[in-house]
Amino acid sequence: LVDLNKGIVLEITNQKNWFSGYALYTGKRGLQVVDYCDKHHIGIKKNRGKQFVYASERYSESAQLMYVDVETKISKVLYESNKHQRNYLEKKSTLLSYTNEKGQALKAALFYPDGYDEKRKYPMIVSIYDKKSMYVNHFSKPSFQNSVGFCVSNFTADQYFVLYPDIAYEKGNPGFSASDCVIAAVKAAIATGMVDENRIGLIGHSFGGYETDFILTQTNLFATAVSGAGVSDPIGRYFGLGNDYIHKDEMWRFETQQWRMGSTFFENKSGYWSNSALVNADKITTPLLQWAGKDDTTVPFEQSVSLYMALRRLGKPTILLGYPKEGHNVSNPENQKDLTIRIKQWFDYFLKDKKDVGWIVAGTSVE
Repeated sequence: LVDLNKGIVLEITNQKNWFSGYALYTGKRGLQVVDYCDKHHIGIKKNRGKQFVYASERYSESAQLMYVDVETKISKVLYESNKHQRNYLEKKSTLLSYTNEKGQALKAALFYPDGYDEKRKYPMIVSIYDKKSMYVNHFSKPSFQNSVGFCVSNFTADQYFVLYPDIAYEKGNPGFSASDCVIAAVKAAIATGMVDENRIGLIGHSFGGYETDFILTQTNLFATAVSGAGVSDPIGRYFGLGNDYIHKDEMWRFETQQWRMGSTFFENKSGYWSNSALVNADKITTPLLQWAGKDDTTVPFEQSVSLYMALRRLGKPTILLGYPKEGHNVSNPENQKDLTIRIKQWFDYFLKDKKDVGWIVAGTSVE
């Protein structure tokens, strides 16, 4: 049982603008707000009284340790994690609104190039995985240590926009849903006049990797793309066995879980077929970099190999990076650095015309 005399600490999240914070609820005083604003709040702790400590951050502001007394209304910063940040170029993020073809209102987090100049147009990277606008206020520091090889600040510090769109799904059509929503978000970003429509890249990992692969079969909007550990052949994976901690067949993922197919393969063969990147690989014209761990127990390495083989057979520019002794995410720090550098080089090659990268020149040759 909950003792309302002692109170309950509640977490507040506004899903319309992603403001967040904390509140204290007691039987006598009702709801008392501890903090609520356009920040990301983390890890609140309360003493026996009504004093709280917690961390808060914005994309433009590294984490601060906060102290609040809800009775006296005293609030102060106990510790700043990076006082030097104010000496660097300004960082900025905002929410972008857009509507997909079904008329659904959606949001995307848009991260600006550091020190943004309104007189310029910039290249943009679109990073996808389900719903991502919620990260609009999450701080990001440049780093080589990232398990999927992508860090927002690595790109904004080098004069890229980064877009995190939300995706709304139609049952039985995960690929087409992703394509619809992502294309709509990109068009909304282009409409701002800040983005160079000829220099836009797409990236996704895991289910986002599948979405990236499939979206390329539906549009030529992207100048290049990076796909990590994605399922390219949903039908083959549907009939496969899981080798992760769950240890069961993969059908459940498609019928009732993230794939949102809502039916068995035999009830909707055309849906499984049409939402397959591998089946539609001949429609891909966008240069694609794939990467995967060779010991991935969530999505078999062979899923990446299949699409790579298809694109090579079709004479399309593509490279597959396979990391030995790595799983669904990259854990070895040296491999993390290698992947991060290669992804950045790949985007720079196609979006910034930095053509002196030997491994890309050799790897994308179709002769």
